[in-house]
Amino acid sequence: MSMDANLCRCGNPKAIDEPLCVRCTYYQKVFNPPAPIFESKRERALKAISDRRMLKGASKVMRIE
Repeated sequence: MSMDANLCRCGNPKAIDEPLCVRCTYYQKVFNPPAPIFESKRERALKAISDRRMLKGASKVMRIE
């Protein structure tokens, strides 16, 4: 068994039976959440409204002179 088998893709050590280290597993869950099994129309609408508000605030351009 090589030393690379115990390292994650980021270079941190990982458990033998786990594909990713603790840090990469956390980031995977936070930034790529699993799709909900059931999502009502109300939940989809509220999510769309919050996404629109987030994008509206993020679209400002800053000029530095």
